[in-house]
Amino acid sequence: MQNAPFTQTFITAVSPGMVAAALNNQHYSSDEDYLLAFGRALSVECHAIVARGLLLQIDAPDLAADRSGPFSELSLAEYMRWAEMVVDTINNAPEGIEPQRVRLHVCWGNMEAPHTHDVALEDTLGTLYRAHVGALVISDGQPRPRA
Repeated sequence: MQNAPFTQTFITAVSPGMVAAALNNQHYSSDEDYLLAFGRALSVECHAIVARGLLLQIDAPDLAADRSGPFSELSLAEYMRWAEMVVDTINNAPEGIEPQRVRLHVCWGNMEAPHTHDVALEDTLGTLYRAHVGALVISDGQPRPRA
């Protein structure tokens, strides 16, 4: 990627937690097994992206915004247990890849809806710091007025 016009050219891969939250588990004995299956698929994608010389960015809005959607009925403690499983799965996916080649992007989504059940940064930050990545990109996903 020598001719890439950017400082760091990257490709995104979806968090296994995002996929597991969006698609109903109809075949696995537990949600954890379901999540792990997506993690195995993510591993193939991670290695393919990095093998092309690109930086890998795992997009994980599920680690912040999903309490306003699929996990709105869970307590904060229950949701954080899920988030910890997602981070563990993310940590396993790029096994053998240098953390400097991987970054984790977490946001509170850009949906046009109230974010009344989103996880507060102070509640999720400790879990996010457990990710074995070279960079953590955190944004709130809200549009900004143009200057």
